[in-house]
Amino acid sequence: MALEPTTVTAGSFTVEQAAQSLSISVSSAPPWYTNRNYTIYVSYSSNESAPTVYTAGFSPTVIVNYANGQSQTLTASASMVVGPWGTQGSAAISWTPLWNYEASIYATYGGLTSNTVTGQVYAPTAFSGVSLSPTVVNPGALVAVNALLQYYVNGSWQPLPNATVSYAVVGPSGTVAQGTGVTGSNGEVSLNIQAPTQPGSYTVVLAFSPTSYGGLGNLLPSSATLALQVGQEAAGAYGFLTKYGKWILAAAVVAVAGAVIYFERRRRHGH
Repeated sequence: MALEPTTVTAGSFTVEQAAQSLSISVSSAPPWYTNRNYTIYVSYSSNESAPTVYTAGFSPTVIVNYANGQSQTLTASASMVVGPWGTQGSAAISWTPLWNYEASIYATYGGLTSNTVTGQVYAPTAFSGVSLSPTVVNPGALVAVNALLQYYVNGSWQPLPNATVSYAVVGPSGTVAQGTGVTGSNGEVSLNIQAPTQPGSYTVVLAFSPTSYGGLGNLLPSSATLALQVGQEAAGAYGFLTKYGKWILAAAVVAVAGAVIYFERRRRHGH
């Protein structure tokens, strides 16, 4: 904001008051994210001058107001330069947004109020510890999927509770199965998914959509993928061997052992 110069007459003296301006800008345009740091730049200028150059302190205050009533007050200790051309001051203040919907930022200094910069604030989300067991199954078998859903707030990744997580099983012909689950208080979700009935390679996709969560601020979507292999069900002579091979092998070992013992006994008795 700027003040135009004005002339004030007091007795026999005429004094021209200095024109001043105070403005702010942010290092990145919105939207802003809770896992990033930004710099708020504050600029001050005045036509107040001096015949010789000198420096003075410049300590503006930056106020960040959020849509849900939260606020941050940030201060900087910088300097301004006064010379024949006038007065110029600048300050850079580090800022990390709080999780919210919207932030409005402005600065104050020496009775001046700057312009206001407003933008949306988002918290990133991410899946971690994602697992699928087993990864190779027979058609129609149950598969266990587990994952932890987190969001970045207050400087760290934290569990996101009571959030709806959707899943889809995707094959060469498209989506063959889908459903949802809800994270617990620890942010974990457990799903039991039935494998497709057709053998082949599939992808299990987990997804979180912000529209499915009613929280205290904006969230970004996230997803994770897992590979699932559905094998050929046992069929025919090959399938019989595949399905019962270990039992046939065990029986064969027993039969061979019995034959060895039988012939060894005959040899010892001279037969």
